Amino acid sequence: MAHLMTTTHRAGDRVRRAQGAALLAGAGMVAAVAVAVASPGLLRLVGAVAATALLVLALAKLLDADRFQQQARAEARLLGALVAQLPPHWYVLGDLEIEPSWLEPVQVWAVVVGPGGVAVIQPCGEEGALTPFGHIWMVERRGKVRSIPSPAAQACTALEALREVLGTEQIPIIPVVVLTDMQSIFHQVETGADVVGLPHAAAGLRSKLGGKQQIWDPLQLAAFLTHYHR
Repeated sequence: MAHLMTTTHRAGDRVRRAQGAALLAGAGMVAAVAVAVASPGLLRLVGAVAATALLVLALAKLLDADRFQQQARAEARLLGALVAQLPPHWYVLGDLEIEPSWLEPVQVWAVVVGPGGVAVIQPCGEEGALTPFGHIWMVERRGKVRSIPSPAAQACTALEALREVLGTEQIPIIPVVVLTDMQSIFHQVETGADVVGLPHAAAGLRSKLGGKQQIWDPLQLAAFLTHYHR
């Protein structure tokens, strides 16, 4: 079993923000209803319209909170699977924030440190068919198509930021996107990162990072990276 050095809580933060926005919208809706009931004529109409709009907003935020909650559970399963399925003396660190000289702070969901190098892990919890197009991915689900920022591009940006703070080219670093939704379909396209499903993530990392230790000590490297935990 690998060692978990720091955990991640980013998806949980999104859940709390969405729930808070839903509560605020709900409170605003109640106030608008009160205005509509107590006011005559035009003010009543304005209050009713505002109440309807705030109700729609509250429902949308509740749907967001539910989606983020599902993503949080999936990310927790991924972190647990990495820790449980990777060998002893490997190290998993979640939720790092790195400040490279060439960009604003870069959020890193997790890294895995093994004897053969480091992997930058970027989860993707989108449901549906995923097709990469450069710095965006198209997500098709139930006949609807939308775009999301490319998780592979995010992983590659995190890789470059990590490489800068490590200050050496001698430690191999690989970007890995893990699809946490079991029903998602990925159309194989070159993205600059390895893209794997959650059930195969640990095995893929063992294959990539299982080489012999070179000039670094995995424990010392992992301990150094804990300083970037948010």
